[in-house]
Amino acid sequence: MSLWILDDPLSLQEAPWAFVGPLFPAGAPALFCKAEWICLFRNPDLPKLWYGGPTRTFPSVAFGKHSKMDFKVIQYDARGKFLEWQDVKGATLQLCPNSQKILDAAFTMGTTYRQSCALEVSALLQRTPEPIFYEMFLQFEDEKGNTQLWPVPISNPAIVTNNRAPPLNQALRRFFLVDGLSDRKGNLSNAPASVTLAKELLLSVHLPTTAPGEDPPFSLTVRYATHRTPGIAQVSFSVSYNQSPGSAQLATDVSKPSARFSDCLLNI
Repeated sequence: MSLWILDDPLSLQEAPWAFVGPLFPAGAPALFCKAEWICLFRNPDLPKLWYGGPTRTFPSVAFGKHSKMDFKVIQYDARGKFLEWQDVKGATLQLCPNSQKILDAAFTMGTTYRQSCALEVSALLQRTPEPIFYEMFLQFEDEKGNTQLWPVPISNPAIVTNNRAPPLNQALRRFFLVDGLSDRKGNLSNAPASVTLAKELLLSVHLPTTAPGEDPPFSLTVRYATHRTPGIAQVSFSVSYNQSPGSAQLATDVSKPSARFSDCLLNI
């Protein structure tokens, strides 16, 4: 028997199976506390919460100078319904507005990137009235030229099990950017008292991607914060590059110019 998450939070009280309780501690996003309950269930069609099991093989991916990192996401609604596949580019995962050229620079290999801004919470809620869940993948070609998809592990530092953060081989599968659903009182048509946001997204690239070590070549860290409405929220999206000890002598085809974008204050 495996651990699975329940797709429909509205059916919790009617569920015929053994009910275990929430995986997330106090302070974790309310949406996960309400919707992502762990249940003992045998249906393999329900989505898993973690990337677990045996250590997964990391892909060996070569990039040329200034080449594009090709990411894709699957989108689901709050009820677990599949919405669409989407290329990750521009504003797909970035809440701060800017020109397409600047937003796309985040996914150019070798570009250290950071953009942050202050936004009206009400504007973010209007943009995303119901939460959308994402699963992120790297698309690449293997040595035979076949197109492959590799799931990018998601880390949420607010989640702690056994007094420590879960390892990346047990990372989360899904994340969201804006949750205005959880804190609606009385009726779902009422305005929420607060909104939970992905205040920081950090895409980490572990070099060399052609010879990954213990760390996955790519990972995404998501930090959440809850804001009252109306109010102002500070959000950011960053890309960083890390090189594991002992790999500095390995030849790579990546240059690392720094293209750091200034923080901006936007009241929408």
